[in-house]
Amino acid sequence: MVPASVTGPPQFRAEPTTSPHGFRLAGEVDMSNASVLGDLLRPALRAGGDLTLDMEGITFMDSTGIQMLLRAAKEIAGRGHLVLYRPGSLVLNVLKLIRAEELPGLSIVE
Repeated sequence: MVPASVTGPPQFRAEPTTSPHGFRLAGEVDMSNASVLGDLLRPALRAGGDLTLDMEGITFMDSTGIQMLLRAAKEIAGRGHLVLYRPGSLVLNVLKLIRAEELPGLSIVE
């Protein structure tokens, strides 16, 4: 008998960075955990200044996660930039498709 597979919510991790100020992200972001990303970013966005998200470790991000990033960029615009550093090809392609780099407050570094 083959055991039934068990799936749970995607795993998402973030660790603070100081140089540059921000977070190193890893795992998957989707509608089940995008609010965790929003809660993580909220205090830093309120404070203003540049905030860098090292996204090299993100293996998947759905439209809910992308929307969270776009909202964060809008919130910080005029007081700093949200810098998306090394997004993976999946996320980068979506960001290019929606022309996110034109959004005030958002910078993408490949």
